[in-house]
Amino acid sequence: MGIAKSIQLKAAINLGIRASKDLFEAQTRLENPIQAYRLIKDEMKNEKRELFIAIFLDVRAQVICHEIIAIGTLSQTTVHPREFFYPAIRHKAASVIIAHNHPSGDPTPSIEDIELTKKLIEAGKMMHILIRDHLIIGKNQFVSLRKHEKIIF
Repeated sequence: MGIAKSIQLKAAINLGIRASKDLFEAQTRLENPIQAYRLIKDEMKNEKRELFIAIFLDVRAQVICHEIIAIGTLSQTTVHPREFFYPAIRHKAASVIIAHNHPSGDPTPSIEDIELTKKLIEAGKMMHILIRDHLIIGKNQFVSLRKHEKIIF
């Protein structure tokens, strides 16, 4: 097979993957944190920097889409509520699931993770955009902050 055919084949495969992912997202209702984790884990599992992702949901908790909101360093990401909620408003999301990875592999929430989650929950209440959960992704595992005793969603 020649170089041109190889490139064409690779492009067709990538297009198929993207199309199936869009179809999966458009028809998926997220009812628990495991489903949200499965949706985004592949994007985050080998990342060496912190990624902050938002999964936007409609009124029936069906996925509209998900986006990377911020890319950080090896150990931190800065997220401002203005940048976080802008895509939620643009996509007309009724609710959002937050997710970010810990490149260290340990999904234990930091004090900063808890404080940011509380801040985004409060900002979301003012705009009537519910924060459903905040997942912290580690190496083949995750923590749902919804189940954390220090946060009330």
